[in-house]
Amino acid sequence: MIQIISSEIRYSKTALNVIVHKLSENRGLARLEFLSGCRKMLESEAFPQSWKTSVEKSQVNYEERVLLLSFGAGLGTSDVEGQLSNCELHKALFENNLQNAREQSNRLGKLYTSLGVLGGILAALIIV
Repeated sequence: MIQIISSEIRYSKTALNVIVHKLSENRGLARLEFLSGCRKMLESEAFPQSWKTSVEKSQVNYEERVLLLSFGAGLGTSDVEGQLSNCELHKALFENNLQNAREQSNRLGKLYTSLGVLGGILAALIIV
């Protein structure tokens, strides 16, 4: 999503409401339900409020919500270079967040597998 926004700002200098409309129609971003909410709200509200409200209503976790709110707050508030810097900063922050989530998933996945095996052994011992 951030890469698409960055490209639209850099090469097309597209307005944010048009970018959000394109993003909400992108099938690859369908899991980001706040985009369609933001698009609908843009019909009656300005971008900053639409983005904030739609992100706050979304199902994303706390860390991602904070990053998305910070990212949206930087869009449309500066020149092209400032917005591109905002995109690059948040892209790095989201990549770091993704890496941490993968590490945690690997660590906890092993734990839950071990607990499942031990629970099965315990159940077998109780039955016997």
